[in-house]
Parts: sequence; structure tokens; C-alpha cells
Amino acid sequence: MKTNYEISPHLRALTHEQVTRLDQQATEGTSWEFYCGSYIHHPTVFGHKMSGLVQDAVDEYFAEIRVDNKNLVAGCSCGERTGICKHAVALLYGWVDDNDGFMNVADTLERLRHKNKDDLLEILGRIIMFDSRNLSFIEENAVADDLE
Repeated sequence: MKTNYEISPHLRALTHEQVTRLDQQATEGTSWEFYCGSYIHHPTVFGHKMSGLVQDAVDEYFAEIRVDNKNLVAGCSCGERTGICKHAVALLYGWVDDNDGFMNVADTLERLRHKNKDDLLEILGRIIMFDSRNLSFIEENAVADDLE
């Protein structure tokens, strides 16, 4: 079964100027300098969502942005709760200025469709070893399978 996960047209339509306006409103323009001095690891895009690790000189934060019907919702592990943080805005700058650097998760899923079972199990094992929290997805599916 092939599924089409097109990148949201709202994400594709974002411009540097729009992100700059958001930056001015949310962080008084500090996010641009932060973006220029930070490093974005593993940026991904999937449908209407993008995420990545944004690193500064001290720490690394997981930022996620969802766009639905032109509404932007951002979250970040920095704990900012009063609005969008500089880490999420930096991720947006990365998207509008260098979206070729973002991994399209749909492309990866398509490549995985062509792998054999042993290769997929090896990949899954590495994912679990890298972050054991991923085991919960397997356990949740096992419970669902048992209920059927």
C-alpha cells in the first residue's frame, strides 16, 4: 500500500520575510542571530510538520512546528510556554533558507518499503538501541494486535 505524504503547501509557501516578521513579534528579532550562530541537527519534514535539534553553545533543544490551515503551532524542549521560542524560529529560518537540508520522512518511508524483513529488523533494532523510548511503539502495537 503506497501512501502519499506531500509536504504541506502552507510549509512550502513560507517565506523568509514571513519568518522575519514572526521573529520580530516573538523574539524581538533575536532569532535570526541565534539561527546564524546555532546548528540544526537532523531537520525533518513530514506532511504538515517539521522538527529538528537546535544547538547553541550550551545545549541542544528539540523543536517542532506544525502548520494547519495557515496556523502555526510550535513546541520546544526549552520549555518556552508563552509563545514561539528562538529555537523554533531558528528551525523556520532553516526551512525557508535551506529546505534542501531537511530530510523528507516520506522519501525515507518509500525507501524502507523496498527493504527485506531482515534489513528492517536490523534498522528497528538500532532505533530501539539509540532511544529505548521507541520500544513503546512496538509494545503499543503488540497490545493492539492481541486485542484483534
